[in-house]
Amino acid sequence: MFDSGNYAATLEKAAAMIGYEKFIKEEQPRLRAEGKHVGLGIVPFVETSGVGPYEGARVTVETDGRVSVATGVGTQGQGHFTSFAQIVADQLGVSPRDVRLV
Repeated sequence: MFDSGNYAATLEKAAAMIGYEKFIKEEQPRLRAEGKHVGLGIVPFVETSGVGPYEGARVTVETDGRVSVATGVGTQGQGHFTSFAQIVADQLGVSPRDVRLV
């Protein structure tokens, strides 16, 4: 369930931005009168982030004391990797500079 957007209003705004009404009322009939069959399609799409209600990670302490963390989290600039490095460093008692996210 997507509940964070006003999708109907967004679709109406997109249609207005591309001149949908003018195309349907003026351009399409004119072009059809010339024997041209043209149309215009709009496809709504919602890109999700944060797949699933869960996530896991594999934490490996390397022989030199540095820590590698493998996670499947997709980040779009929210600072996940920085936060994860700080959490791991705090829990393991190492510097965040010694934590590498992969």
